Amino acid sequence: MAAFDIPKREEYSIRNRPGGVLILTTLVVKYLIMDRLAQYFRATKAEMKHVKWPSQRQGMMYTLLVIAVSAVVMIFVAAADFVFTSGVDFIVNSF
Repeated sequence: MAAFDIPKREEYSIRNRPGGVLILTTLVVKYLIMDRLAQYFRATKAEMKHVKWPSQRQGMMYTLLVIAVSAVVMIFVAAADFVFTSGVDFIVNSF
């Protein structure tokens, strides 16, 4: 290319410059992904203002209910495990 020649459009392309793809990728990440993430957090914050939160007493009651139901399920699973283990041991040791 001579000193006074007009460069072709392809020579100015970002893909032809060293590091051009990196710059393009950085811009895509910044403007597409980060903007969407920021928009998500703003929308989440706005939605959280519409939530009707339980009172302290309701929160305590729900917590105790979850603990009680978990304990009942734990006892049931432990009993079923004991019965099945005993049954398998009986069958294996019988033959």
